[in-house]
Amino acid sequence: MEQLSHSSTHDGQPSAQNENAMREFLCFEALLKVHDHFQKWFNQFYRRKPTPPEKLDPGARFADKLAHERKVRSYTMELENWHGLVTTLAKEVKSDVFDVLLFMDGGWMVDQRETSG
Repeated sequence: MEQLSHSSTHDGQPSAQNENAMREFLCFEALLKVHDHFQKWFNQFYRRKPTPPEKLDPGARFADKLAHERKVRSYTMELENWHGLVTTLAKEVKSDVFDVLLFMDGGWMVDQRETSG
C-alpha cells in the first residue's frame, strides 16, 4: 500500500517519476523494435539473396538448355519475391526509425514532467 501512495498523486494521476519511467520504457521499446526490424532486413538483404544459376556452356545439349531455362525462371521468381520482401522490411525499418526520431511529445527520452520537490 505504501508503494501505491508513492506511485500516484492525490488526484489518482501517476507521479512525475512514474510517468517519466513509463515514457522511458516506451522509448526503449521503440528502439528495440527498430533494432529487431533492422536485423531482419539486414539478414534478408545480405544473407538470403537468391544465387543465380551457373552459366550454360554454348555447346550444351538440348535437355541441359531446357533444365537451365527452368532454373533461370525459378531464380527470377525467387529474386522477385526476395526483392518484394526486402522492400517491405525496409519500409518497416524506415517507419520505426522515424518513430524513434520523432518520438511523441517532445522527443526521445525527454521527461515530460519534472518531479515536484
